[in-house]
Amino acid sequence: RRRVARRVAARMDFLRARRLYRAVARRCDAVIVLSREEAEHFQRLGVDPSRLKVVPRPIDVDHYSPGAPFEREDVAADVAMFGDFRHARNLEPALEVLRRARETHPEIRWALVGDISGPAANDARALGAVVTGRVEDMRPFYDAIKVVVALSLAILLAMAFSVSTLMTVLGATVPGHEVAEASTDEIPA
Repeated sequence: RRRVARRVAARMDFLRARRLYRAVARRCDAVIVLSREEAEHFQRLGVDPSRLKVVPRPIDVDHYSPGAPFEREDVAADVAMFGDFRHARNLEPALEVLRRARETHPEIRWALVGDISGPAANDARALGAVVTGRVEDMRPFYDAIKVVVALSLAILLAMAFSVSTLMTVLGATVPGHEVAEASTDEIPA
């Protein structure tokens, strides 16, 4: 009975979401999608094809995929954060995530991948993180890790590599993909 109830609830959620997409998309001046398939989906919802604009994905999904040829490396991390950590807007949240994670899950191995040096790098190392500095090819890290804590483009790269991604609500704006949102101070196990 529970399985049937879940299926009925899921179907009702799907139908409500489809009605919402249809209503919103019909009122827009333009609907930007990432693929021809997505454009066809919106056409089936009744959106005028002249208002659909296909903008290809901003990353090369063939280059950033687990099957792409690249030099594999032994990466000693389970979770990674990618970015330019020379800027406080990126560094401070990264260090806060490391602090909180160390308190609750000290067994998890972390890496900060990207521009970071000086005292900031020492702070991250003191929290147990591997600090790479700038790297030319990030694919070995995406290939080796289990989870990406991400903002912006790192989300798309993680998806291309089929890596689980933990992100902020603002960073979670990737059309066409399901995103589970949680507002909590707890770090998932």
